[in-house]
Amino acid sequence: MKILAIDTATQVAGVALLSENKLISESIINHQLNHSKKLMNTLDQMLENVELKYNDLDYLSVAIGPGSFTGLRIGLATTKAIAQVTNLPIIPVSTLESLAYNISYSSGIVCPLLDARRNQVYSALFQTNNSGKVKRLTQDSALNLEDLKEILNSYNQPIFFLGDGSEKFMKDFITSENRLLVEPYLRLCQPSSVGVCALNHLDQATDFIKVEPSYLRPSYAEENK
Repeated sequence: MKILAIDTATQVAGVALLSENKLISESIINHQLNHSKKLMNTLDQMLENVELKYNDLDYLSVAIGPGSFTGLRIGLATTKAIAQVTNLPIIPVSTLESLAYNISYSSGIVCPLLDARRNQVYSALFQTNNSGKVKRLTQDSALNLEDLKEILNSYNQPIFFLGDGSEKFMKDFITSENRLLVEPYLRLCQPSSVGVCALNHLDQATDFIKVEPSYLRPSYAEENK
């Protein structure tokens, strides 16, 4: 079973190809938000390198948010276009849950943080226990920093922070030895983690028409209409 994973939810643009739990290929670009210029070329090149075609795949997976509104639209449009041509099912994946899979062999609470601006973060909490499995504890939300601090104070376990907002807000959340900022290479979104997350949600595979972005809140322009 082969699954193609696409992630353009943040500044990182990446694609990965997995066969079951084996990573066949992965490409990540962490340079500027110009995903639309590079994504299809990266996809085509990756499949050419492993001598596969889109019709050889079984599933598509894509990070549906939260994240950059523009980035999400690019990733979703690309995935839906491939699905429409190939008739492949799509497994939509939470950006935050896929981040938790970066450190799924840790033991404690995983707290992904994406910078939502205006003193807010996109976040959710997940439980890990050295098994490679991730258990969701809270829903994806756009939260004020103080509200998230209050939620975190109710947990008496190690808490691991990652995501593009983790370093920016580390002074707000890294307040004890039990609160840890993960290594830089594990903080960023990884398309292979999108794929692994999708493999754990095969029951959510659906037709491309039903896949929608998870923005969590209206854009600044929409709020100020």
